[in-house]
Formats: sequence, structure tokens, C-alpha cells
Amino acid sequence: RSYSITKAIDFVAKFHRTGLKPYTGNKNITQAYLDSLAMIFQGQRAYLTRPGGTLQDEKLLSIEQSETSPDTTEIKVSAKPYYAGDYIDMTLSV
Repeated sequence: RSYSITKAIDFVAKFHRTGLKPYTGNKNITQAYLDSLAMIFQGQRAYLTRPGGTLQDEKLLSIEQSETSPDTTEIKVSAKPYYAGDYIDMTLSV
């Protein structure tokens, strides 16, 4: 069971990173850029939480420029797979 949870969370993280990859590395990190990444993320979230999707629920906790690495965007997410009883938090660095 824990393997299934790990597999689902790994898939979700890779899905988000792959989907956001075309939008990273070629733009300055501004508030408009962060807003556009949030909108793309919400579309990905809708796909992952659709009936029959990978997750029961997913929440975007924050999206911001990294304080330690100014060329990195940190996206904090809380995901609830079907098997777990609670949410699992993760941070994606893109």
C-alpha cells in the first residue's frame, strides 16, 4: 500500500514538472510569471483530480521565487492520493 502511495506521488511530481518545463528557464521571475504558472498548475490539478484521476484532492499552498536560489521557482503542494488518509506535502523546484 505504501508503494502505491509513493508511486502516485512520484507520478504527480513528475507530471507537474514535465508540464511546467516549457515555461521555465526562458523568462524572468515576476509576479505575472508566477501567476501564469499558478494558472497552468490549476489546469494540471483539474486533470489529476478528475473522476478516475490519480488524486482525490490537491491544493496549491504557495508559488514563489526561491530565497536561496533566485533563478528557481518553488511550488508548494499538498496532495491527497486515494489510498492515504491525509494530505502529503511536497515542494517542486522548477
